[in-house]
Amino acid sequence: PFAGADLVMAQECYSFTLESPIYKDGRTILVLSFNQKPDITDILYRGKLYIDNESLAIIRAEFSMNVENKPFAWKEFVMHKPDNVKVGVEYATYVVNFKDYSGKWYFDYSRLELKFNIKYSNKWLKNRYTVVTELAATNINENTSKIEPKRRLKWRDIMSSKVNDFTD
Repeated sequence: PFAGADLVMAQECYSFTLESPIYKDGRTILVLSFNQKPDITDILYRGKLYIDNESLAIIRAEFSMNVENKPFAWKEFVMHKPDNVKVGVEYATYVVNFKDYSGKWYFDYSRLELKFNIKYSNKWLKNRYTVVTELAATNINENTSKIEPKRRLKWRDIMSSKVNDFTD
């Protein structure tokens, strides 16, 4: 899955450990743990990849961002904030599942849980917030079409401003 420079960067930034395999639905699943090396100061990730032994497909990824004790971690999640506000990120965890349909692996489910706090300079207490987002595939359609570029979400888009009648 990694090529050239990506593989070198992964080896420089992460420690990898092959854990004991697990067994699910009659399949052997390899568990590869990864953790950011202590001398790397960037905000990267730690977690586990679950890999199907037969197809070598990643069937699940569980990971979190290393945001602890990083005062500017909020910049990864917040585009704009007032000057009198301090934002602290407590954690950001992710889960992504893939499922085998007729010998092909497809996206099945993902979840993000983000906990952060907000402190106004003129108030004594912090406000704590938790954001949970989930996305599940409910139907596989092999007759897919591409979404035209102007209709695609960009990584810097603010979801609530992109969705009409945004509700929980």
